[in-house]
Amino acid sequence: MSSVVRRSQDERRETTRALLIESAVTLFALKGSHGTTLQDVAEAAGISKGAVTYHFTSKDSLVDAVFRRCAEGLVEKVYLAERDNTHDLAGFRALIAAVWRPFVAGAAEARVMADLATLGQYSEPLAHAVQAGLAVLSESLATALDRHAAQLKARFNGGAPALAELVIAAALGASLSGASPGDDTQLGPVGELMLGVALGRLAL
Repeated sequence: MSSVVRRSQDERRETTRALLIESAVTLFALKGSHGTTLQDVAEAAGISKGAVTYHFTSKDSLVDAVFRRCAEGLVEKVYLAERDNTHDLAGFRALIAAVWRPFVAGAAEARVMADLATLGQYSEPLAHAVQAGLAVLSESLATALDRHAAQLKARFNGGAPALAELVIAAALGASLSGASPGDDTQLGPVGELMLGVALGRLAL
């Protein structure tokens, strides 16, 4: 088999796998992971169930991939918030909002993460997937906060990793409690409280 043919097959496999994950994210956000079957995912993606099980040997393996995909989506939001904002208090606010707003605004990836994080309390395999995904997101936010603080010639009391974990835990809680998201420029009441806590840890 030529390298061109092999590469084409690999690309098709990756495209199909990505389509299945995106379809599952949409369905999980609408129906929850428990309310979604592999057949549902196959139909949403427009492929056979056999193709689903080729890429994911069980629903657990699909759920694991979905959680990682959702976490990576929020990591991208953190990256964009850091790239597109100045290193001042407004930029600091934007970093917090990059994680906070998707959860309280009901973005699909955040709804899925909140749902699976709750279910992870009752499933050890899922709990490991949740912990791994949240760790990636937390590390990304902590790194961005540390760089931001350095530009402000400041530091975080208790460290940026602890603050990142606090923000993510609060965002998950706010999502599950149905906290008001505010509009596109506001964090909402609970978000403003969270921002105040974060600013309180920033020693200028």
